[in-house]
Amino acid sequence: MRTSLMVAIIGLTFMIIGFILSSIASNILLSSSFFIIGFLLDILGILMINRDIESLLVRLEMEHNKPSPDDIKRRPFRRPKR
Repeated sequence: MRTSLMVAIIGLTFMIIGFILSSIASNILLSSSFFIIGFLLDILGILMINRDIESLLVRLEMEHNKPSPDDIKRRPFRRPKR
């Protein structure tokens, strides 16, 4: 989760640098490349965050579906098939 947040923050930083360079300098290529790199890093960070949240939800669902020790004790005894 920390990695995805760092990627998103770095992407925002690149976007801000690109915006500042576009307002200060007349070099459109440099500022637009910073902005595009930041935008792509933001998309990557958002996808990583979504993947992390999805894995957490799956882990919680698996934890919730585990039978408790009382449920295991109450199960009927199954005789082995021959």
